[in-house]
Amino acid sequence: MAIVLLYVVKELMQNISNLYFFYVWLSSCILILSILGTSVVDSKKHKGVCRSAGKGKFKKTKKVMGYYPVYNFKIQSPNNSYTDVLFFVAEPQTNLTFSFGQNLTIPHAEKLAVEFVDLAKKHNVNPLLSIGGWTGSRHFSELSSTAERRTSFATTMVKYAKKLGFVGIDLDWEYPNGEGIGCNTHSPQDTVNFGLLLKLHELTTERQAMMWKSESCGPQAQLTAALGLNGLIGSNGSPADATETAGIAENLDFVNLMAYDVFGAWAPTTGPLAPLYATCAPAGFGQSVETGVEIMVKQGFKVQQIILGLPAYAKRLELVSPELTPDDGQWNENPGGIADDKPGLDVCGNEQKWGGSFLTTELISNGWLSKDQKTGMNGYKRHFDKCSGTPFLTNRKYFITYEDHFTSVSKAKWAQEKHLAGVFFFDTTGPTKSTVSAAARAL
Repeated sequence: MAIVLLYVVKELMQNISNLYFFYVWLSSCILILSILGTSVVDSKKHKGVCRSAGKGKFKKTKKVMGYYPVYNFKIQSPNNSYTDVLFFVAEPQTNLTFSFGQNLTIPHAEKLAVEFVDLAKKHNVNPLLSIGGWTGSRHFSELSSTAERRTSFATTMVKYAKKLGFVGIDLDWEYPNGEGIGCNTHSPQDTVNFGLLLKLHELTTERQAMMWKSESCGPQAQLTAALGLNGLIGSNGSPADATETAGIAENLDFVNLMAYDVFGAWAPTTGPLAPLYATCAPAGFGQSVETGVEIMVKQGFKVQQIILGLPAYAKRLELVSPELTPDDGQWNENPGGIADDKPGLDVCGNEQKWGGSFLTTELISNGWLSKDQKTGMNGYKRHFDKCSGTPFLTNRKYFITYEDHFTSVSKAKWAQEKHLAGVFFFDTTGPTKSTVSAAARAL
């Protein structure tokens, strides 16, 4: 791999006169290479990932997916054993164009996307384009509201993904019939309209033109969607029934279950970020991996469609009192790490405060968690909450809820036992290489 990269660099050096742009290009390539790596899919080491069945015949096995946040492309972590990586995130606008957040110009983001796709395919990783996200779901309802708009939206998404070379599309609508970040347009018909969008010819037959033959994962033209733990909301404001969700369940290859963000700065007390179980949960916070999968199945999705989301980050909250009690862990907001939300105005024009987020790897580099992730350090003590099946750290001043190596692996094992399609990490900047590899082996 190093020889190939050096050759490309040599060729480009002969043709690129502007050294500054060459430096930017090379930096981007190295960062993306750190994610995709030369051993992204190793069928000899990792059972459960896509692997060749010989001479053009492929069999699907378990997915190990990762969301690659383009807005944090400068801090990507070392390569891991992913089968699919999702370029996150293109935000659809009402004029049928896409933006990539406030910190990236469209030309720069598209350049990064093309390089990302090229390197992914060279390493037999399926590159998908993720559309929407927390800040980019404001216009989904409007774009899906009529047959004409749905057709235009579907056509635009497929053309854009094909233009950049992606082999699949992930729709991250947060959330149908909900305000989401606070200023989303929404309608009681959103869930049904979402299904009508997904069943269009443009997103079923036409996207097959995006297929490519990977030596490891076979022909891929996936259509996935990220859904929350509470499931889809129906026209009456309550959880949708299977008739309302049928169009979604029948036309998606996979559902990426966002099984995290149960507790955080939005909750009145401290609690688990991503509970496997909700055994001791207070009223109003009974979401968990277990309940989320149950809701998905009740709404008509097959367990074999569900890919379980694993957070690769932590939430740190400053405690009001050093004494932790089951239902009264009060807290104050405080700054997080390198990828944390910064104070300022969000896309809705509302004040945004610190999110208190840290990458899991930052817990180690900051000296709060040992490298083997078994012990708290520098005043922090590691605890394990049997009620939720997750760890947390405390030092009498701060409470840190997070996902570590062991809980990621235990959830992957749980996913295997429940016959789920696999796991995904949100996002690729946070987990250690050994955590992703171990999760892959557990499937």
